[in-house]
Amino acid sequence: MSTRQWREIWGVTLVTSALLVFCFLSASAVVGNLLAQLPLSGNWFVPRHWGFLVLSLLFWAAAPHGKDRYAFPAPRVNPWLTYVVPVFIALAYGWWLRPGPSLVFGGTVSDKLWHLALIPIGEELIFRGWLFTILNRRYDGKMATATNPFPVAGWFSSLAFSLWHLQNLGAYSSGVVGFQLFYTLLAGLWLSLLRWRTGRVGHCILGHAAINFATSLPPFP
Repeated sequence: MSTRQWREIWGVTLVTSALLVFCFLSASAVVGNLLAQLPLSGNWFVPRHWGFLVLSLLFWAAAPHGKDRYAFPAPRVNPWLTYVVPVFIALAYGWWLRPGPSLVFGGTVSDKLWHLALIPIGEELIFRGWLFTILNRRYDGKMATATNPFPVAGWFSSLAFSLWHLQNLGAYSSGVVGFQLFYTLLAGLWLSLLRWRTGRVGHCILGHAAINFATSLPPFP
């Protein structure tokens, strides 16, 4: 990639990250207020949570669809075998750094649904669906370097995914958020590998849900 392209993708990623951090959840709340007018009720229905999912679906639907093209083919690795290390790291995070109680044996139905289903679906539609696709089309499937054959779309959608978690600063300590930024960058690269290898967002959603489930498990006695 040229110097101009590198500057452009850095700028696009940082601006997109800032807009998502500061605007997306507020827009989700607006959509949630509209959903609240529907005749729906129950402890599973939190309007702003479902507003987040609806807005994520709209972002994903707006992305160009079709077969992806890459400068290098994806490594021939079984996607299911790649789940082991990220899930074990997530378990470690849940045991030692989780800032709240386990959602598996605690929390409401809406909490479980949000953490284990709506967040994985919504975030993957945004980052591995919409943003990954936009960046990959814009830069013609280019790799970071010839000796580092990983799509630039994977690197920079993962960076945006990491920066997205800055919004947790108001809820968690800076140490926990700092670890989240580091870990979600690595998790984002793994999920981007799944996107590159399979060409589908579905594997990414399953992987993300597995990570969230692992972080929610209580430590062994």
